[in-house]
Amino acid sequence: MRSLCNNSLARLALPLALVGAGLLAGCAGGGYGYGDGRYGRDAAQEAQDYNRAKQASRENLADRVRAVMRSDMRLGAGIVVESPEDGVIVLSGLPAGGMAQAQIAVDRARSVFGVRQVVNRLALN
Repeated sequence: MRSLCNNSLARLALPLALVGAGLLAGCAGGGYGYGDGRYGRDAAQEAQDYNRAKQASRENLADRVRAVMRSDMRLGAGIVVESPEDGVIVLSGLPAGGMAQAQIAVDRARSVFGVRQVVNRLALN
């Protein structure tokens, strides 16, 4: 019985060794056979994707601030919201309610998560 067990293990040793060697050889190339581990992408493509993601983030922040402005009944439609860089919101336009409405707009913009700075370029009549 013991020799039968040892014989079975001996027959499995070679196929297991070949499978293990194949797995190691596949991983040695940097992942999925692309060699350098970058998966076929060059630095220019990565920079372009990074810039697109940053732009989308800025647009998302400006959209969230616009949504907060629209949800506040005290604010009119004369306020323009822009995000020229990450975390910065620029408010411009002519608020109908004067200085009080301008201050409400600045406070509401500051309340949005992700806003680090609000630049007030609102014109007062």
